[in-house]
Amino acid sequence: MPKLATVTYLGPQYSRAAFDGREWLRRVPREVSNQWIDANSVHLRAECWLIEGAELKDSPSAPVEVEEVVEVVEETAPPASDTDGIPDTEWTRAQIREWLSEKEISVPRTYTTKAKLLSLVEEHLNPTPTEDNTE
Repeated sequence: MPKLATVTYLGPQYSRAAFDGREWLRRVPREVSNQWIDANSVHLRAECWLIEGAELKDSPSAPVEVEEVVEVVEETAPPASDTDGIPDTEWTRAQIREWLSEKEISVPRTYTTKAKLLSLVEEHLNPTPTEDNTE
């Protein structure tokens, strides 16, 4: 009888529908074969899984080098070439969104193209007249 290893899910959720089709409950150990571990070790990240009693070929619990994350913040000041303070095609999307929010103009929370943002600017600067039927 082959020696079995113990695998325990330690992730943030109470349960997980895993790659093998079974539901894994947090902190509930399960015995699996070394062959199963070899076939599924690519899915067993060290921060979510505890593996005991198995020799791994490519250990997921080995230290992983983490690259430094650099946050990129887009400049929202108007371009230096801007003379009138009104958004145009030279402005970035972030700059146009900032201008619209300063004017308290509602901007969709979803991805919005520069053309759509510029159309909102145009509507704000040149509102369409409404018909007045108060005769």
